[in-house]
Amino acid sequence: MPVMTNACLADSQKVKKCFTAWVCGAICLCALYTEEPPALLAGIWDGTDRLVYFPAAHTASALDSVPAVVLKTYYGWYYDRAAEPESFAEHTERVRSIPTPRSAERLSVRYEPIVVPAFDDGAEPASGAWEIIVYSGQKELSRIPVAVIGTALYLDFVVRREEPTFPLAGDTALSLPDRLNGYWRGVSSQSAFRSAPLPVKENIYSYYIVDGSVYTIRYWRTDTPPEDGSATFTDETRHYAVPKRLVSAQTVYTCTTGRSTQIRNVEKAAALPGDYRIDPTGRICVFGAPYLTKLPVQTEAALLELVATANARRKPDPPPLLPPAAVDWHWDTIRQLEAGNALIEAVRKRYGRSASGE
Repeated sequence: MPVMTNACLADSQKVKKCFTAWVCGAICLCALYTEEPPALLAGIWDGTDRLVYFPAAHTASALDSVPAVVLKTYYGWYYDRAAEPESFAEHTERVRSIPTPRSAERLSVRYEPIVVPAFDDGAEPASGAWEIIVYSGQKELSRIPVAVIGTALYLDFVVRREEPTFPLAGDTALSLPDRLNGYWRGVSSQSAFRSAPLPVKENIYSYYIVDGSVYTIRYWRTDTPPEDGSATFTDETRHYAVPKRLVSAQTVYTCTTGRSTQIRNVEKAAALPGDYRIDPTGRICVFGAPYLTKLPVQTEAALLELVATANARRKPDPPPLLPPAAVDWHWDTIRQLEAGNALIEAVRKRYGRSASGE
């Protein structure tokens, strides 16, 4: 019978410790990332060039909690079921065409919270922000930060670094500029929700707002590890501190070079760039128009019905190149000129036509 030496026992204990650490890490990772979409994201989202469907948590299984992407091709006249769960085949058969292949692409997604969703008493819409991690098989394709305010989904937004300390919902004492005061952290935004890999942003922008002044701070991509240190900038006699490095879309960004803690070339303005909107909790600030809008219907069958209805449309005929007009061809004169012409009479006889052309 073999006898285990002290070295063998030590190696065995190391293996057990490594296995235990691996199991704990896997459990923590599963707890951090979930395939079940948050309640605010579940449903059908409509955009100018696509429909995106996130199944509700109570209808999504662990193996089939995948989104569906329908592209509005040919200027919106044909809806292409580009990516969808396998369960869609149980509802309706895929119609093969030039844009629609035999099998749809199957994606899987996970949701990492950026701002934990907040629900109110119903007077204001709920809001939240997530990083949607898109996979094809085991390969990670892209990370897409999204923010939701009510039934609107945005891709361009910033989030407040700390919880606001002033009253928000129903508060009329504070003006909008006062509610903007503080540091707003930028995210690595994307231009669309796509199944194809998306490039990582080289620069992201954060804002420090105080007393009606907006300071724009540029963060650029770096290979250095993340750290919790601060960086400062000065405006006359005032000094402000912000995070030196940010992590967004699993990418590290910095606002200083090397070990420096002094931020240079900070731009100062009187307002945020473009149109913006703050959610009722004061934690999310979005820019521009919504990328997607949630539809009242929220089921797989409803999405397939939308596709079938859209594809049943027929584009009207284009207008004629030349407008119709009442043209007088002077047939009487033509018949007089052709009368007695043996060649023309032979052609008419061959095709069974009379001299009148009928």
